[in-house]
Amino acid sequence: MKIKNLLRAVSSVTLILTCTLGLNAQDDNLVPNGGFEDTNIKKLKSYGQMEEFCMDWFAATEVPADVFGEGAKGDKVGIPENNYGTQDAATGLCYAGFRAYSKDPKLKRSYLEVKLPNTLEKDVMYCVSFDISLADKSRYAVNEIGVIVNDRKIEQPNDGDMIQNADVKQKTNKVFQYMEGWEKFCGTFVGTGQEEYILIGGFGGRNNTEIEKVSRPSGMTGAQINHAYYFIDNVSIVAIQAKSQCKCSKADERDM
Repeated sequence: MKIKNLLRAVSSVTLILTCTLGLNAQDDNLVPNGGFEDTNIKKLKSYGQMEEFCMDWFAATEVPADVFGEGAKGDKVGIPENNYGTQDAATGLCYAGFRAYSKDPKLKRSYLEVKLPNTLEKDVMYCVSFDISLADKSRYAVNEIGVIVNDRKIEQPNDGDMIQNADVKQKTNKVFQYMEGWEKFCGTFVGTGQEEYILIGGFGGRNNTEIEKVSRPSGMTGAQINHAYYFIDNVSIVAIQAKSQCKCSKADERDM
């Protein structure tokens, strides 16, 4: 009986530790609704409904932000099939999307913004990351995708491009052109003790952005769209001790 009780006690402690570690791993991420899972999918039916049906996130310009969901009311923003291509969520049932570049004047760039629940700590290094996938029907792929970390809300009262140097970029500032799944964007940022907003999008001007034409995936029907549109999932900001802890794994080496 003593041995059985001891084994039960050990099992209980192990379970508690496992649950605690899992909760801590989730709590490490400073971005609220980083996987866009807190979305009213059943009412979601078209582009530009992020602010209406997705918690925490909003558009930084007059161009509405997009969110996609499995089982959405409208096919335009469904998962895995939608009007921009075919892509399962990296995790869960939802992901967001933004237009990083467009050659069509009617299709404006879009930017995703969120307020952090707490300001970043001074002199602490953070790993900023998210999963990213180029939408299948995009005719173009670009670099200059990044994250702006700011101490105040950014509200641009028009639909123009935001041309500025992002605070966080992929180490090589690569052209993201992977369509057949997800790859990782990541970079580091050192807090000043004031930052509480992040903004994601394409920030390069037309003269300093590397623009590449891409082929439509085999089996994909429908015309390509004259833009570079990206799905993103699992947005994360985690405190780290060294740059080596912020890894994009195979995304750093992948050369399409």
